[in-house]
Amino acid sequence: MDSAIVEYAHAFIGRSQFIDGVAIFLAAYLPYGIVLAFVVMLFTHGVFLGDTPLTRKKKRLEFVLMVVISLLIAWAMIVPLIHYAYGRPRPFAEFNWKPLIAHEANPSFPSGHATFFFVLAASMWQLNRKWGQWFAAAAALNAVARVYALVHFPSDVIYGALIGSFVVFVVNRALSSFK
Repeated sequence: MDSAIVEYAHAFIGRSQFIDGVAIFLAAYLPYGIVLAFVVMLFTHGVFLGDTPLTRKKKRLEFVLMVVISLLIAWAMIVPLIHYAYGRPRPFAEFNWKPLIAHEANPSFPSGHATFFFVLAASMWQLNRKWGQWFAAAAALNAVARVYALVHFPSDVIYGALIGSFVVFVVNRALSSFK
């Protein structure tokens, strides 16, 4: 199924400059917007509720701690370990195609981008469900665009999303038990 989807995407590339341009934007440039929006949300008034400025700062620090620990576990430990153990080639490397965006031919499973951005989305969901949905939608758009750009198979981004989201859930539960 993975191969069939990327072969379908490969057949589409080059047919529409508009679609290719949107995919390039979503795959290569949207990540900067997601990170910027996430950082802005950390300092937006009203996101961290509390009676005093000290309470809000404490909640912000706890949130940042959860995000950093989740990223360290999911993105900096689990993903590289699976890359080393599994070493699945990227679609463009496996089929000898030119990807829509420049990328090294390093292992693709699971997607580090999907893992990273779904850690941010799941973290934001823990803080504010509405904003978490927006971040998840942006992360999903990036994931789909990276499949279209031939740098990932669909299962790469699906498992990356699952790993990122699951780690946030576990870390949040673990940190909550210390309160």
